[in-house]
Amino acid sequence: MRDIIVHDDCNIKNKTFMSFIMFLEKSKGFEEDAKKFLLLTGNSSHLQIDYEMIRPMVIRLLKHQDSDILMEFFGNLSKNIQLNKSWDTKDGKEKNEELRNLRKNFYDGLIRDLMTNRKFTMAERIFEDKGCENFDVNLNDEFIGLNIYAS
Repeated sequence: MRDIIVHDDCNIKNKTFMSFIMFLEKSKGFEEDAKKFLLLTGNSSHLQIDYEMIRPMVIRLLKHQDSDILMEFFGNLSKNIQLNKSWDTKDGKEKNEELRNLRKNFYDGLIRDLMTNRKFTMAERIFEDKGCENFDVNLNDEFIGLNIYAS
């Protein structure tokens, strides 16, 4: 699979890729390999990592793993998010804006799922981390923050 993504740059659908990742994650001894495969999307012209892509894995970690494992997974992933090869031809400002949007969507998606699963303490930690990233704050962000602190 690694060679298909990196060397052959095949057009793999996100759903197919995530099915493979979820299979690895569920297989005893391959959990860490699954997480590493997610970072390979930066070496593809077709796969672009985003929160909706990894959401099934986040939900699984929420339900079946310790909260520290989810926080470590998210921390590693959010620091290593990169745009795929199709962005190599774009100008720097456009790439930076897209990368910033991807990172913001990761935070927003995880906070939404944590709130849905009533993991308020974790949601508060992620919200505080998001504040350190200096994203533009809009009204929706203010409501999310109020909701977290009210819970």
